[in-house]
Amino acid sequence: MKEFSLGPNGALLYCIDFLDTNSDWLLKQIDSFEATYFIFDLPGQIELYLMNNSMRNVISKIRKNKVNPIELTCVELFDYHFVYDT
Repeated sequence: MKEFSLGPNGALLYCIDFLDTNSDWLLKQIDSFEATYFIFDLPGQIELYLMNNSMRNVISKIRKNKVNPIELTCVELFDYHFVYDT
C-alpha cells in the first residue's frame, strides 16, 4: 500500500489483478495438496470482486485446472446485526 500509495480497496484490487496475472502460482499451490476441500477467504467488500473481472478469471482458471479440477461453492457471510437492524 505504501509503495504504490494505495488505500485498502485499491490494495485489494491490486492483489486480485496480480493474482490473475500470476495464477499459475496459485494453481501450483492447489495441486501440491491432496486435499478435498479448500477455503478461500476473500477480505473486503463484495463489490471489489463483482466490479472487476480478475477474480472471475482466477475462479475460471481454478475450475479448469487440468491437474486438480475442482468445483467451487461461494458463501457470503453477513453480520446479523447489520442485516437485521437497518
